[in-house]
Amino acid sequence: MLMQELFVLESDQSVRKIRHLTQPSGMKWGNEFLKAESTMDREPGQLYVSFESDQIDLPDFFEVNGTPVVKEKMLQKLLSLASSDVEPIATQIRFRNGELSGYWLINVSSQCNAIDRETSEFSKFGPVIARIFDLHLIRNAGVFPHLFRDPAYLDILFASGEMVAKLNAGRFSGLEIRKAQGWNDGHRF
Repeated sequence: MLMQELFVLESDQSVRKIRHLTQPSGMKWGNEFLKAESTMDREPGQLYVSFESDQIDLPDFFEVNGTPVVKEKMLQKLLSLASSDVEPIATQIRFRNGELSGYWLINVSSQCNAIDRETSEFSKFGPVIARIFDLHLIRNAGVFPHLFRDPAYLDILFASGEMVAKLNAGRFSGLEIRKAQGWNDGHRF
């Protein structure tokens, strides 16, 4: 069996303004979107992406604390292959001088073990992988979903080759696509 080619989706870092996820007081969300668990059974209220700046032009894809935020046209591409792996949540983008709509927070709820912990090079903080220096994928692991996170290192958003082909055809701004095999997180620091 051939190993399925996987890719890592991440922000190209073009959005360099300070931003965070906010919600009505009393709501407990925090890092919920990095846990790769379904949130459909919770009533989120309105979630906002708040920028500590005046309004700027935003790309089709950016991240807030590791959570993907996408425009409607990119959401449709994601849902075309990964509707069971993605939970879109409508969000407003707030700036000091205005708001934007038409953006979606993407909760990726699928988890799969893709990282080969025997051959990958990484450092740990307690039991958790903290940094990846040379990512190796599990060989003969079978077929992965089109979009998922690995429970050992939830900071990575993995995508199938078929998903990447659709995203490349859409020519979405703000999105960096890298091959997963041999990936490292050095460019994030």
